[in-house]
Amino acid sequence: MALPQKAIEQLSREPAKTPGWSSRALMFTGTIFFLSLAIWLGMRFGYQPLLERQDAELQSTIDQFKKKVSPERQTELIGYYSQLYNLKTLLKQNKQVSLVFNWLEAHTITRIWYSKFSLDSGKNQIILTANARSLNDVTAQLAAFENLPEITAVNFTGTSAPRDGVYSFGVTISFDPKLVTTGTQ
Repeated sequence: MALPQKAIEQLSREPAKTPGWSSRALMFTGTIFFLSLAIWLGMRFGYQPLLERQDAELQSTIDQFKKKVSPERQTELIGYYSQLYNLKTLLKQNKQVSLVFNWLEAHTITRIWYSKFSLDSGKNQIILTANARSLNDVTAQLAAFENLPEITAVNFTGTSAPRDGVYSFGVTISFDPKLVTTGTQ
């Protein structure tokens, strides 16, 4: 049986071309390009004039303020601000040795007492001679100092034989400078 003429014509025609990956890539890059172009145009002709206008308004406000305040008064204000800034800097770096006594009192166990205290603020060190009734008290105090975050090093200089039932020991404590400085650094 022969095929109808219409079917033969449909079979002899070339199939329609469908878009492949190259046309999709072209469409994607074109979309990105036009989006980038739109963003650039918006920034160039929309946002930049807005910023320039705000800058001009701010500059005119500054100019009006300059006209209100005389140059002599401006110089006085700048000098006053400089003094305040320098005072703030000095207070921030001020060392308060009294803070060490409060810290030492808060971190000394009750069975320890001190017979000698020395502070070297240049080296950030406290040198102590302390007394205790037992070696367990000595080790407990040393462990308490070593576990504190503001302490950088604890150097145990030794203990003496008990005299009248009291052990004497020495310790050098190196500390973080923030312990004796007011403010934050």
